[in-house]
Amino acid sequence: MKTFPAASAFRSKGYRLFYVSGFASRLWEWADFTVLNWAVLQMTHSPLYLGLVNVCRLIPIFLFSLTGGILADRFPKKRLLLISQLLMFGSTVWLISEWGGPMPLILSIVFIRSAIQSIEAPIRNAYVADLTGKEQLTSAVAHYSSMIHLARLIGPAAAGVLLGSMAPEPLFTLILGLLVISWMVMLFVPPGSAVSVKKDKPKGSSLKDAITYVKKDTCIQGLLLLSVIPMTFGFPYSSMLPIFADSLMNIGPEGFGLLLSLSSFGAIIGTWILTAGWIRSGHWTMIGSSVLFGLFIIGMIMAAESTYLLFAIVFMMGLFGQVYRTLNRISLQHYVPSHYRGKILSIALMDRGFISLGTMMFTLLAEWNVYWSGILMGLSCCALTMIIGVIFSRPLEKMHNEVGGL
Repeated sequence: MKTFPAASAFRSKGYRLFYVSGFASRLWEWADFTVLNWAVLQMTHSPLYLGLVNVCRLIPIFLFSLTGGILADRFPKKRLLLISQLLMFGSTVWLISEWGGPMPLILSIVFIRSAIQSIEAPIRNAYVADLTGKEQLTSAVAHYSSMIHLARLIGPAAAGVLLGSMAPEPLFTLILGLLVISWMVMLFVPPGSAVSVKKDKPKGSSLKDAITYVKKDTCIQGLLLLSVIPMTFGFPYSSMLPIFADSLMNIGPEGFGLLLSLSSFGAIIGTWILTAGWIRSGHWTMIGSSVLFGLFIIGMIMAAESTYLLFAIVFMMGLFGQVYRTLNRISLQHYVPSHYRGKILSIALMDRGFISLGTMMFTLLAEWNVYWSGILMGLSCCALTMIIGVIFSRPLEKMHNEVGGL
């Protein structure tokens, strides 16, 4: 059984500061996500509008993540992160000032803000490798992934409770303070490296080289497809949870926030299990985790009226969804050469943009039948993951043999 390296990324002061900044930023992001989704559904009483808001929130990931990867490989990452956080702050203030206005304007502001976040995400992910040595990289990626879900554990639960007593505008303003904290801590993080754009630049420094690399490497193709499929047909559940909570579960905003938090708690446990080396970290573990994730989505819908069973199932969804996603990301970090890393990671992070496609598809189904939209979501995630896993099993097995496991 392969275990993770013992070297801890927390030995680096720069990584510790980066971790704190990222935690505050992600805490803001998940609290804001909870307030935005619940408030839009209560304001419009329309699954379709909720779907449109999440399309505007997620489609920029598909459109602009690659831009973030290109910028990360060319300019100082710290400067880029500081600028992007200031822009996110300004766009959120704009959203607060226009809240309650026409929905087309709200959707436009959400799109603009999400475009900024989509550029920021690959820069932040590429920064991890700058702050740690190669022997600490797996530890850094695993801990940072766990931190994101810790923020998702705390943020939605707190936001759900506050939604019961506060209007959206003051709550948006309150949680915006977390983004200010993130920006202030980032000021003390050591600068990341920037790729020098010279005539003798290494092969892989151009976008064309990175795309050619993906086209030629079937292993990378398999990893990217195994990232896209669950994102399109499984992870839209988080955007649709307000609909499920309101129509099938009848648990209110507090219960909605609790469900998101339980999913994140499961994700934290999943990351901990991986770092402890309790499960084999091969490609079939990644594929099997995605299949189980889809099966638990089906279970969530079928157990909607059984509160305690529902909570247990959502916990397991978070656990297996995180095991799959962490293994997928770590595989890319280990396998991709450093001069491709920023661009390839930005391509991989575009998978979240496919959540918008799934969200739009399943919210349209929810207009017809909420129950069957959830069932079909889980079934399609399971079936398509197994098909892609079988097709790419040989190159993925070869990759894991080459890197000696994860």
